[in-house]
Amino acid sequence: MIKTFTKLAYTALLTLIYMLCSFTGIAQIITTLNPIADASVWQGGATNNYGSTTFQIKGSPSGQTRIGYVKFDLGTTAVADVKSAKFRMFVNSYPASSSSNVVVSSTSENWVESTLNYNNRPALNTALASVNITASGVYYEWDVTNYFKTLLATNTIVSFGLSDPSNSDKTIVFNKKEDATNKPELVISDTPSPSTNTVPVTFNNLFSDYAIIQQQKTATPLFGFAGIGTQITVTPSWNNTAYTGITDINGMWRINVATPVANGISYSIEAKDEDGHSKTINNIKLGEVWFCAGQSNMEMRLKGFGSNPVTSPIANGQALINAANDPDLRMFTLPTTLSIDPKTNLTGTWNEANPTNAEFFSAIAYQYALALKAKLNVPVGVIVTAVGGIPIQSLMSKESLKPFPEVTVPITLDNDKATPTSVYNGMVSPVAGYGIKGFIWYQGESNRQEPDLYKRLFPAMITDYRSKWNDTNLPFYFVQIAPNNYSVPFGGAIMREVLYDSYKSIPNTGISLPMEVGEANEIHYADKTTPANRLSFIALNKTYGFTNIPYLGPEFKSISFLGNKATLSFNYATGLKIKGNATSLFEIAGGDKVFVPATAVINNLTNQIEVVATNPAQVLNPAFVRYAFSNFVVGNLFNGDDLPASSFRTKNYDIDVDSNFHVYLLTGQSNMSGRGSLSQDTYVPNPRIKMLKLDGTWVKATNPLHGELEPGEAQVGPGISFAVKMLENADPNVTIGLIPTAIGGQSISVFAPGVTNTRTNKSIYDESVKYVLAAQTKGVLKGILFHQGEADNSRASSWVTDIKALISNFRTTFNQPKLPFVFGEMGRYAANPTKYGNILAVMPGVNADVPFTALVSSAGLTDIGDITHFNTASAVILGQRYADAMKGVLTTLPVTLTKFTATKKTEGALIQWTTASELNNDRFELERSTDGKLFSNIATVKGKGTSSALNNYSFTEKNPNNGVNYYRLVQYDLDGKISISDVVALTFDLLDNGNDFAIMIYPNPTKEKIFVNLKAAQNTQVKVAIYNLQGKLMKQLSFSEDELIQQDIQELKTGVYILRVNDANTNKLIGESKFLKN
Repeated sequence: MIKTFTKLAYTALLTLIYMLCSFTGIAQIITTLNPIADASVWQGGATNNYGSTTFQIKGSPSGQTRIGYVKFDLGTTAVADVKSAKFRMFVNSYPASSSSNVVVSSTSENWVESTLNYNNRPALNTALASVNITASGVYYEWDVTNYFKTLLATNTIVSFGLSDPSNSDKTIVFNKKEDATNKPELVISDTPSPSTNTVPVTFNNLFSDYAIIQQQKTATPLFGFAGIGTQITVTPSWNNTAYTGITDINGMWRINVATPVANGISYSIEAKDEDGHSKTINNIKLGEVWFCAGQSNMEMRLKGFGSNPVTSPIANGQALINAANDPDLRMFTLPTTLSIDPKTNLTGTWNEANPTNAEFFSAIAYQYALALKAKLNVPVGVIVTAVGGIPIQSLMSKESLKPFPEVTVPITLDNDKATPTSVYNGMVSPVAGYGIKGFIWYQGESNRQEPDLYKRLFPAMITDYRSKWNDTNLPFYFVQIAPNNYSVPFGGAIMREVLYDSYKSIPNTGISLPMEVGEANEIHYADKTTPANRLSFIALNKTYGFTNIPYLGPEFKSISFLGNKATLSFNYATGLKIKGNATSLFEIAGGDKVFVPATAVINNLTNQIEVVATNPAQVLNPAFVRYAFSNFVVGNLFNGDDLPASSFRTKNYDIDVDSNFHVYLLTGQSNMSGRGSLSQDTYVPNPRIKMLKLDGTWVKATNPLHGELEPGEAQVGPGISFAVKMLENADPNVTIGLIPTAIGGQSISVFAPGVTNTRTNKSIYDESVKYVLAAQTKGVLKGILFHQGEADNSRASSWVTDIKALISNFRTTFNQPKLPFVFGEMGRYAANPTKYGNILAVMPGVNADVPFTALVSSAGLTDIGDITHFNTASAVILGQRYADAMKGVLTTLPVTLTKFTATKKTEGALIQWTTASELNNDRFELERSTDGKLFSNIATVKGKGTSSALNNYSFTEKNPNNGVNYYRLVQYDLDGKISISDVVALTFDLLDNGNDFAIMIYPNPTKEKIFVNLKAAQNTQVKVAIYNLQGKLMKQLSFSEDELIQQDIQELKTGVYILRVNDANTNKLIGESKFLKN
C-alpha cells in the first residue's frame, strides 16, 4: 500500500513513526560519531598542512579557496541497517548579514590529517547535500542518507568534503574534533528520516533558458543533478510526455527524450524530483547544434583581438555585429576553465544573436552558424570551447592519452592551460553527451613543432570525442592551419600536410582550407569568413545532403615524368586555374631533393599541370614536385568552384627520409669552429661528406666548415676529421652531413633558447634547431658534437647546470631522449696545463650524470701558441677522438628505429619498420589494440642480433579490425630487457576492402554493455550471438541490416567472449569478433 501513497503522505507516515518511536519505546538505535580526522586546505598555502589548526571553508574567485575534509570510522555499525544519516558541523564564526551555500561531497578516505594540503587533496566526488549558512553559534546539518545506500557492506570509513562552490568569498570557521564541545558529528539511525533529499533537482547549465536542443532525435539526452538515488521526471512541452530516470552514485541524472522537427516555436522543459522540487527552463528552441572547439583562431571574436580586426572582402566584423538580429541563432561560449579532474557542470549562458551579444561571438563559429541557418531555415545553436595558445593535449581526456607515454598527465594543475587534459576537464567534459549534430575544430598552431605526434593524437582525440557522445560516426570538420611565417622551417607546411592526411584517413571528416587568406606576420588573420563558409559547404553537402554545393578543392592524385617535365593529375580539378599573375608556387627536384623554382602550365583539356624547372638545366631528371610547401604562401591553385588546393608534396620525403644520410650538429665556440691553419689542411673533399650552408643547401664539405658564420676567423676544426673517421668501416651507402653552428668566444649561457650572441645577433640554439629540422627532411639526426667551456672556466659550477639544460633542451626539441651528445675537454697545453682546470674538473661529472653522453680527452694535444686553440694536427686528432666517442655512444643504443609506419593495403594493414643499428636484439613483437590501451601480440619477428647495417622489416595483418587499429613494437634484447615504440594508428572500413560484412564492437574492453555495429554491403538477414571461449552459447541477439545493437552484458563473468554473425537462412558463419568483459 505504501507504494500508492503520495510523497507527502509517505513523509507524514515517516514522521509518525518517529513520534511513535519516541513515545512508545520502540527500539530506535541512534549513534552519534565524532570524526577520526578533520582538516582544511588553503589554495593560497597549497603545500601547507593545517590539520592541527583552524577548520575554515571559503569559496574564492581569486585563488584563496579553502576546502574542508572530515572522516568518520563507522566501527561495527552495519551500513545496511542505516536508514538515516545526518552530517552536522558547528559554525564557530561567520560574518554577520552574510550567506554562503556550503556543499558536502563524498571523497576518498585516502588522506592523512597531518599531511593533507591543497596540492595532495582528494577530489570532491559527488555533491551529497547543500545548506545555506547564515549565522554562527549553531549546528548545520546535511542529510547524507542516500549516500549510505550506495556504500558496500565492507565500507567502515566514510569521508566528506565541504566547499563553497558559489564563491561567496566569505570565510566560515567550523569547530574541529579537537574542540572541547560542539565537535563535528555523524548521526546515524536505523529508522528513516522524514526526508532524505536535500539537493533539489537542477539541470546542467547547458540546459538553461534560450538553449537550442538538437531536433529530430529519438533519444536526445537531458542531464542534471539531484540527491543520490532520486527519481527525476522530465517533461518537455513539445510533446508533454513524462520521461523518468534515477540519479546515479554521483548525484547525476541523464534522461533521453524524443525531439520532433524544428518549427520555430519556443518551448519549456520541466525537471521534477520525487520530493516535489522542480526546475523549469524556458524559451527553448529545437534546431541544429554544433560543438566548436580549438585555440585562438576559433576563439577570435567578431570584434577582433585588440588591434587585429575581423574583416574580409565578403564580410566586415563590425558590419556582422551591427546586422546580428536573429533570436533563432544562439551561442553558448564557455569561459576559460582549467581543471585537473573532469568537471560535470559549467558556467555560462545561451545568448541570442544581437549587436550587444554578437561582438563577443566566435567569428568562425558565428559565421558557420549563419551560413547553416540561411540554408536550413531552422534555429542553430553553437557551443564554443576555445582557449588561445593551447596544444591538442590540453583538449584531450586522460583516457585518450594513455596510449601515448610521451605525454605526461600531471596530478596538479599549476594554472597552466598547456597542461594535458586541463581544458578538456574544465570545458569539454561538462558538455560531453549534449545532443549535437557534429563538431567543428580549429587547432594545431601550438603543435606545429611536433607534427608526428599530432598525427597520432588527432585521430585518437576524434575517436574519444565520438565515444563520449556515444556516436562513432559524428561529423568532425576542421580548419587547416593558415599560412604564416612560423619560426620552424617548413613547420607550418608539414602541419598543413598532417591535417590534410588526417582528413583523408579518418572517416566522416572534412577540411576547410584557408590557403589564400593567411597573413605573413599575424597568426590571427583577419578573414574568418572564408574558412567558416568552407566549413559550412562541407556540412551542407555531407551532413545535410545538399550535394549540389561543392566543398572539395583540387587534390593531388598522381605524377608522371617525361624528360625534364613532370605531369601532375588531380581529383576535383574541373576548371583548374592559377589565380592572378602570381609567381608559380611549384618547385621541382631531382633525386638529390634539392628543390628549385618551377614553371607550371595547366593543360585545359586534361586538367593536368605540367611542371618544369624555371631554369631547365637545374633539374634534367625530376623526381619530386611540391606546391606551396613553405610556411607562408598565398595559395593560388583553385578549381572551377573557386576552392583551393592544399599545399602538397608528390612524395613525403620528410617521412621517407634517406636513413643512410647521417646528420650531426657541430656547435660550441672557437675550438669547434676551428683555428688550425688552413695552410696545413690536407683534406681532399669526399662526396660522402656534406655540409649545410646558410641558404639550406647541401654541398661537399670543405674547411673552413664555419666560414660563413665566422668569415676570416674560422679555419680547421675537428668536424671533417670526425666525419672521415665515422665513415671508416661504415656501410658504403652511408653519407655524413655536418651542420656547423659554432661561434667563438661565447659563454654557455648564450646557448639557451632565444638568447642572441653578440657576433651574429642571432640565437645559436634557435639557429641550430632551424637547420637540424631542415636537415631532417633529408636524413637522420645521429648526434651532437659540442666543444665549449673556455669562456666559463670562472663559473664552472653554473656551467654544469647550463650544459645539462642544453642537452635536455636539444633532446626534447628533437624528440630524441637518447640523442647522443659528445663534448670535449679544453686544452691541457704544456705552457699552462691548468689554465682551464676549473672546467676540466667538472666535465667528468656531467658525463657520469647524463646518459648517452661521452667526454673527449684533450691529452697530448697542442695549441697554435695562444694556450687556447688547437693547431691543425691536434684539431684533426680531436675530431677522430670525437668519432670514436660517438661510435661508443651509438653502440650502447640497443636498437635505433628510424621508421615505423602502418599503411592501408587491399590485402590488409602493412606494418613496416627500419632500424639503422641493432645491439643484442632478440626479436620484435608487433602488438595491436582497438582502443589504444589493451594491446595483444599479432606477430613475432626475429631481430638481427648485433648489426650496424640498415635493416627493413614488414608484416601484413590480413584481418585488421573495422575502425581504428593501434599498433606498437615491443623490442626484446637477448638479456630480456624490453623497449616499446611509439604507437601508430590506422583506420579501416572493411567494406572498402571488398568484405561483405564488417563487425564493430565498442567499447572494447567493457564493463556493463556493448554496442554492436554490423555494416552490410547488401541486404542481409543475420543471426547474432555471444559465445564463451569454450563455444557455449551465452546470449542470442536479434539484428536486421543497418541496426545498432545495444546489449547489456553485466551478468557475464569477466573474460573474453566471441560475438558471431551467421546467415539467418543458411546458418553460414559470416564473421566473428572478440571482446573483453572486465
